[in-house]
Amino acid sequence: MALINCKECGSQISDKAKTCPQCGFEQPKKTSLFTWIIGGLFAFGVLFAVYGSTRESTTTEIAQPKDENKAGLLLYFAQEQIKQNAKDAASVKFRGEQLHEKTDVGAVACGEVDAKNSFGAYTGFKGFVAIEKDMTLYIENGANSKYFAEKWNKYCVNK
Repeated sequence: MALINCKECGSQISDKAKTCPQCGFEQPKKTSLFTWIIGGLFAFGVLFAVYGSTRESTTTEIAQPKDENKAGLLLYFAQEQIKQNAKDAASVKFRGEQLHEKTDVGAVACGEVDAKNSFGAYTGFKGFVAIEKDMTLYIENGANSKYFAEKWNKYCVNK
């Protein structure tokens, strides 16, 4: 016979007592070995099911970029790059976006952009062309504007 502390009042009582003689608090029953074994097997089964299903789904759900998504991704990254370089990213407006998947230079994304300048005035819509092969963004009147007209006319006009 061992002595344990009552969970309610803290006085020492026998581990066989069903209630505390001091406060009358009913002592919780001990969990049997059989219950612990069943609980352990259940927990192991749940962990195995969760880990096993997670492992399979990660190998099957890894998406490879598809050819039909390349131009869309190219457009998204071009727009993000334009917003990052703008004086006021919230003022950036896009229109006339075009996606071309299979060209001689891979995917191509075209469109027009308007944004505010340092004075807070809109500059007017200017064209942009993003090309997959050389990963370059050509902007009308931008840093590489001498190539813009050629790319715009080849990939974006009447397409």
